[in-house]
Amino acid sequence: TKLGWYHEALESYILAHKICKQIYGKNHPEVAETLNNLGCIYDELGDHNKAMKYFLKELNIKLKVYGPHHHLLESVYNNLGTAYHNQGKYNLALKYYIAGYRLRYRLHNNIHQDVFDSLFNLEILFHDAKDNKKSLMAIKKASLVIKKLPIKSEHDLQGSENNFFCSEKETLINDYALTDVTRISRDN
Repeated sequence: TKLGWYHEALESYILAHKICKQIYGKNHPEVAETLNNLGCIYDELGDHNKAMKYFLKELNIKLKVYGPHHHLLESVYNNLGTAYHNQGKYNLALKYYIAGYRLRYRLHNNIHQDVFDSLFNLEILFHDAKDNKKSLMAIKKASLVIKKLPIKSEHDLQGSENNFFCSEKETLINDYALTDVTRISRDN
């Protein structure tokens, strides 16, 4: 089963982490990667507190080694945002999702799959937090980003999950706008 696989992987990742710490010391990028692996497994197992502990340790190492503007921080911010989001801690999730979005935007200038992914995460967070206005803004921004992404083939255009997502969200945007216009005209 999938759960059994996670427990096997967890044992391997714990061992890998111990070995990396012995070889490199506790503040090495390879150790940070093992912390990431542990955090991901614990998050998949539903132990979000333990996952966050590992992701925060990973973040601290990577900040020390690479500084605050390195591309390797993108996934750490995303993982922390996801772990907090899974617990319903929306303000903390927002903090890390925004940090990841800003870094990705800075590195990729708004034309990259990672920027879209950050906006997608923000949209889901705002939706879950019942903030429809911010959810809609994230959808609109994500839609603009995906339209700028290069398409490698006709298959990418038709088969991409993200393009499907955007077409679905564009329908929601149009429905929301129509509803909003109807409400405004009715109120006046």
